[in-house]
Amino acid sequence: MVEGNTVHIPVTWEADHNYDAEYPQRGLYVFTAVLGEGYFAAEGIDLPRITIYIPQSAGLMMARMAGSGSTDSPLEITTAAQLAEIATLVNAGRLESFILNNAPNAKVNLKLMKDIDLSAYSSGEGWISIGTWDNRFKGIFDGNGHVISGLYINRNASFQGLFGYVSGGTIQNLGLINIEIKGTQNVGGIAGYIVDGTVQNCYTTGSVGNTTNGGFRYLGGVVGYSASGATVKNCYSTGSVSGTVSGSTIGTYVGGVVGYLSSSSSSTSTVQNCVALNSSISGTAGDFGRVVGIDYGTLSNNYAFSGMKVNGSTVITDDPSSNDGKLLDRDHIVSADYSDGLFDSESWTVVPDKLPVLNGLAGQDGTLPFHIRGSFEGEGTSANPYLIKTAADLAKLAELVNAGNTDYNDKHYKLVNNIDLSAYGEDYNDGEGWTPIGKYNISESDYSKVFKGIFNGNGKVITGLYINRNSQ
Repeated sequence: MVEGNTVHIPVTWEADHNYDAEYPQRGLYVFTAVLGEGYFAAEGIDLPRITIYIPQSAGLMMARMAGSGSTDSPLEITTAAQLAEIATLVNAGRLESFILNNAPNAKVNLKLMKDIDLSAYSSGEGWISIGTWDNRFKGIFDGNGHVISGLYINRNASFQGLFGYVSGGTIQNLGLINIEIKGTQNVGGIAGYIVDGTVQNCYTTGSVGNTTNGGFRYLGGVVGYSASGATVKNCYSTGSVSGTVSGSTIGTYVGGVVGYLSSSSSSTSTVQNCVALNSSISGTAGDFGRVVGIDYGTLSNNYAFSGMKVNGSTVITDDPSSNDGKLLDRDHIVSADYSDGLFDSESWTVVPDKLPVLNGLAGQDGTLPFHIRGSFEGEGTSANPYLIKTAADLAKLAELVNAGNTDYNDKHYKLVNNIDLSAYGEDYNDGEGWTPIGKYNISESDYSKVFKGIFNGNGKVITGLYINRNSQ
């Protein structure tokens, strides 16, 4: 429609990655319409897409084939658009028919071939999770040691994460960095809900939280709700996980790795060989644990950072079979002295002064967060500023400046990622919320605790800032 009239306008079709029209190679292609000169789409209108799957390469270019989706030849994912189209196909119940023509017991195999940036899907409600209550992800997704960054979700809906609902599927060998995910219930970094499936050799950094709708909440750094027959193993999370209650909310179940671990009379769910390296776990009216919020399954050989705050307090439980896990102090983390079986050398590289990273590929930072390493990355100079990567880093800056620590109050800082401060909201610090960076004692004319440095926001945004206090 142009000014109220139906007209035909010229378009061309642009592929998400190289497409050879003469010798098309096997793989998934997403073509998006490009409007002719002088035409623009109205705000909020998505341009049309055509998705093509070529199951067999043509011509002499067989070496560039991109997989058939079978066990022996996984469908290769190289772009954010392809991954988004996988979400569209799964959520429409069409993945198996589209890729494998509904072969008997069809299970689509996907393999990530490059690091993926999802920041193009960070506006509005953000990323659309892969798998719903009606149409679940049943395939195998191999991250192949790659990372996905820029994952943002802020949606008043259940089953939220990179994957929403996984049933009988497997997600493995994947890192999610600097995530920011909010949903109503069943919310996790890798998956919101998993039943009769597996999440293994995965890690997440960033934050997981909830929106304000009522209902039970299940929130985990890796998986929100792990139902009967599911296994979460050899995974870790370093971010904050927070769940708050409002309206008709009954309770929250919040864990650094898994929020709720469920079982049935016929099968159990398991969390094993996982490490919760989170800065904080918080919530109201529910059950909270460093590793698992509440446990009705099987826990074995799980560890947690001893300095983690659970609703503002540290936990002294030291049991690898409990929902709080065995204590792992800063020295053992920094020295990479992990217990046997947590991060095997076949899948992981573990070195001192770094987080464990998946083997063999670039794109993984591995920098220990401030709440573990005890200092910011960088030198605090204009040429090499201290890097603020997480909400915990920013909270630590407030703590240091407000304590009058002169090693930090007049330095240079640079915000590296978008930051969600909802973990420091209305249920934090006795309802006062976020603690501002820098303070001034009027009665004593004391300027020793004010912020005197230079803070470069670097074009990033901070969300979820809440303050309600009757003091300076």
